[in-house]
Amino acid sequence: MSTERLIELHDAKAVHTSTGVNYYLEELARRDSQEVLNAVAANTSDVREQVEQFARLTKRSGDRMEILTYVIAALTLANLLAVLLAA
Repeated sequence: MSTERLIELHDAKAVHTSTGVNYYLEELARRDSQEVLNAVAANTSDVREQVEQFARLTKRSGDRMEILTYVIAALTLANLLAVLLAA
């Protein structure tokens, strides 16, 4: 049953009596809760994917920094050897 139909049934019944309308109100509340739960689950999934992507990028960046450190160390050593041989 659609949410609109559920609201129509509630409104029709609520005009004549206040008893018996709790079913409709509870069903609407349950549907609202389910929609919020689904939205939170989707958002959580999106955030997880973004965090995983950030972790991959951070790892790659760290790997590049490590390579650059080795290159700089090798160049520094080569410079030191050049200075010692020139002296």
